[in-house]
Amino acid sequence: MKAADVMTRNVVSVAVDTPLIEAMRLMLENRISGLPVLDRSGALVGVITESDLLRLDGGSARSPRPHWIELLIEPEHLPKDYASYHGRKVSEAMTASPVTIAEDAPLDEALRLMDLHHIKRLLVVRSGALVGVISRGDLLHALSRAIREAGELAQSSERSRVRAARLESQLWMRGIKP
Repeated sequence: MKAADVMTRNVVSVAVDTPLIEAMRLMLENRISGLPVLDRSGALVGVITESDLLRLDGGSARSPRPHWIELLIEPEHLPKDYASYHGRKVSEAMTASPVTIAEDAPLDEALRLMDLHHIKRLLVVRSGALVGVISRGDLLHALSRAIREAGELAQSSERSRVRAARLESQLWMRGIKP
């Protein structure tokens, strides 16, 4: 099985100059945890994830808690910090040089890269251009499909064996040798 066999092809992406608020909105609306980041020419330059957004430091060194938790606990800071978050761009928070794989690479290579780099999604490229994404969800769908197909094959083989046994018994009863 190849990377192209399991990847999601309709990829939601953002530009480097997209506001962080817009990236958050896209992730929430599409129920995804990361977005490939493209430059003005459409070349893949990074990825922005929920983790990247949650690690953002709003400039508060007085608290040991992450800044976003401060915003939830102390909502009076929200008006001041809205401008900070709203004015920031994806390029300020993204992970540059994301891990990629060619669409014709074997699936075991995709699994190895995801495990090695501790990542939840792998960007799939063709000649450097983004053509898909493999997420852990895509891998679960592929595994589920493979298990289902193996079960169907086993059931089909068992049905064939039972049919052959029935046919053999019926031919024997008539005195016909198969």
